[in-house]
Amino acid sequence: LDNPMLYSGLELAGIGRMNHGDPADDGRLTAYEVSGWDLRGTELVVLSACSTGLGEVRAGEGVFGLRRAFVMTGAQTQVMSLWKISDNVTATLMDAYYRRLLAGHGRADAMREVQLELLHSKEHSHPRDWAAFVVVGEWRPLSRLDGLAVAPPPVEPRPGCRASIGSQGAGDLGGSFLFGLVGISLFRRSRRR
Repeated sequence: LDNPMLYSGLELAGIGRMNHGDPADDGRLTAYEVSGWDLRGTELVVLSACSTGLGEVRAGEGVFGLRRAFVMTGAQTQVMSLWKISDNVTATLMDAYYRRLLAGHGRADAMREVQLELLHSKEHSHPRDWAAFVVVGEWRPLSRLDGLAVAPPPVEPRPGCRASIGSQGAGDLGGSFLFGLVGISLFRRSRRR
């Protein structure tokens, strides 16, 4: 198989219990599968699992991976990480990011503000804790925030890629496939008719 979109993706929770005789139900979500979705009108896709912004680089073509797949679907903005980052730091960062989005900040500005806040904190001032996340695509605020809760529910750290930094304990850093999914957030706007 020479399609790089088959080698980039996510392994979803419960992967060992999948595949009830259906080969498409294997618990793996590949960039190839995502590229067939129609997400026109989706303003924001957040892939906060580890290394979701990586893929295979092909000369003259660019990077083949989840980012390209979500662009192909019509999603306006993608937030993803470029390396392994602690689940606890990811939860802290994403909670602050969602709060800023709900307050009406632009998609890129909200991430920049959170990253600067972490840079100036005592606990997470090292770039390894906050610089992994990038916002690509539309930078303006989300267009439809009415109907969303005033405050987002707290982001609970869940077993993601089990990345650990320093003395936080040993984590499972192996494997080329992405493990865990802290969240995929899709904000959809009404379609014009």
